[in-house]
Amino acid sequence: MTNSDNDDLGDRQLKDGRWENWDFYSRLPDDADVAKEMKDQGWNEFFSIGDGEGDLGIKTWQGKHGYLLQVADAAQFSPFLKVDTFPELMELLAKWAPAVQAASVSALIRAANDYGLHDGGVVENLAAKAAYGVGDLKEKLEKEKRQREQAAWRRRQQRGQG
Repeated sequence: MTNSDNDDLGDRQLKDGRWENWDFYSRLPDDADVAKEMKDQGWNEFFSIGDGEGDLGIKTWQGKHGYLLQVADAAQFSPFLKVDTFPELMELLAKWAPAVQAASVSALIRAANDYGLHDGGVVENLAAKAAYGVGDLKEKLEKEKRQREQAAWRRRQQRGQG
């Protein structure tokens, strides 16, 4: 697949192995409800990977004229990419999946260290989340931290007295 000579940042469709301009929005009024217009034009959500609401994600739609793909995060989204066949969609997904995977792993590592309550590393924090569950984790980690601090204080006291 190659880019066409006119390499702007608008929507694209793949035709004969080349990306060409294709403007999904040109048929829509300025105040259009894009999700409703997509549905009205026969585009149905196909599947998504990643988390386009936070970190990087990919959303796809299927219609009678092929497939649409859009890459998004919480702040922005890409132009639509339109392909005619499922194998072409799979090729696009294979190119984008590593970026989505890296963003997901980064988000997981950030989330594992969000509380800052455990002295261990990422593995220990993930194990604590798995052991305690998401809902009770913060309180349990806070309690463990207090207990560790109290035990350390008692050891210091005993060394000073002994």
